[in-house]
Amino acid sequence: MQQFDADAIGARIRQARNERGLTQDELAAMASFSKRSLQDYEAGTTIPYRHLRELGRLMNKPEEWFLYGDQTVGGVGEQRLREIIREELAAHNNQNDD
Repeated sequence: MQQFDADAIGARIRQARNERGLTQDELAAMASFSKRSLQDYEAGTTIPYRHLRELGRLMNKPEEWFLYGDQTVGGVGEQRLREIIREELAAHNNQNDD
């Protein structure tokens, strides 16, 4: 299973929000998640696997950009990206069950 850097993902979320000229309040008002959740995402406390598609749509970024940044995704196609996200969600849910 691939490990992602929560701090780097959070920094990219913050970068994309700033590039769009949005405050946390404004982005949270447009999204299905709360400002508090957004703060956790940007701080690197939580990786928002369930909200990557929504974040991408709201900030005009591909979903994989939040995970990989500007580096080449290394040939990871959309299907594989979905598998990675499902694996990460399952691992996260299993940790919460323990």
